[in-house]
Amino acid sequence: MDKRKLLELIKSKNSVFTVNQRKFAKYLYDNLDEAAFVDIKTLALKSDVSIATIFRFSKKLGFSGFLDLKKEIKRIILNSFTYINRMDEFPIDKEKKIDDIFLLSLENDKKNIEDILSVNSIEKFKEAISLILKSNKIFFHAFRNSIPSTMQFYYIFKQLNSNSICLMDSLTLFDKLVNIGSSDLLIAVHFSRYSKEVEKVIDYAYEKKSRILYVTDSDLAPRREKANITFTLQHKSLSFFNNYVPTIALFNAILCGLINKNKSIYRKRLKDIDELMGKFNVLDD
Repeated sequence: MDKRKLLELIKSKNSVFTVNQRKFAKYLYDNLDEAAFVDIKTLALKSDVSIATIFRFSKKLGFSGFLDLKKEIKRIILNSFTYINRMDEFPIDKEKKIDDIFLLSLENDKKNIEDILSVNSIEKFKEAISLILKSNKIFFHAFRNSIPSTMQFYYIFKQLNSNSICLMDSLTLFDKLVNIGSSDLLIAVHFSRYSKEVEKVIDYAYEKKSRILYVTDSDLAPRREKANITFTLQHKSLSFFNNYVPTIALFNAILCGLINKNKSIYRKRLKDIDELMGKFNVLDD
C-alpha cells in the first residue's frame, strides 16, 4: 500500500466512522507523517480523541490495532523518501519550456529561504552564535548529499577557527570522534533520507555530554531531542534531490554573525593566513 491508497482507504470508510473517528481521520489525513513516529497516547492528545477511538479506527481500516496501522504508515513514509517517489511528487510537465523550469526552480529556492524564518526564530540564531563561540572544538558531520554544503561551511569556518574538525571522512571518523568532549560542539546536518551513521555520531556526542547543533528538515527527524539547538529547513526541489540553498543561506548567516561578534580575533587570523599565502606565492598577482 502507498500513501495515496491509504488515504483513499480512510476516505472510503468515512460513512462507517463515528463522529470522533471522523475527527481522527481528518487529523491523520493532514498529519500522516507524524503518526509514524509518535505513540498512541501522544497522538490521542494531539488529535483530541481517546486512545480507544484510535484503536477502533484502526480496526475499521482492517488493521489488528494501532501498532499494526503505525507500522504500515511508517513503511509508507520511509518508502516515500526514495528517489523515484520524490521525483514523482514534484512532476515537471515535459512540455514546459526550459526558461519556465528555470523560473520555477528559482521561485522554489526563494520559498525555501523564506521558510527559514517562518520556523526558526532570530533568538535561535543568536543562541547558535553564542553556542559556537563558547565551545572548544567544533566537529562537523553530514552524510551523502548533505556533505557538500556542510564541507563548504567547514572550509570557511576553519579559516576562522583552528579547532575545527571534519568527521565526513570515513577513514578517520572514529579517530577524530573519540576526542569529542563536554566542552565541544557537534554540528550535524541530517536530511531525509536519514542516515544511521549521523544518528550514531549524535548518540556518541550526546553520551559524551557534548553540545549539539542540529540542522534537519522535520520535527520528526531522528535524534532531534538530543540537540541543544535545532534548525528546521525546507529542502524541496523540483526533482529527486534535496535542495541545499536554504542550508547554505543559514550557514552564510551564521558565519556573518560569528565574524561580526568576534571580528578582532578573526581579523588577526585571516591576516596571518593572507601573509602565509603571500610567502608561498600561490596566487596570481
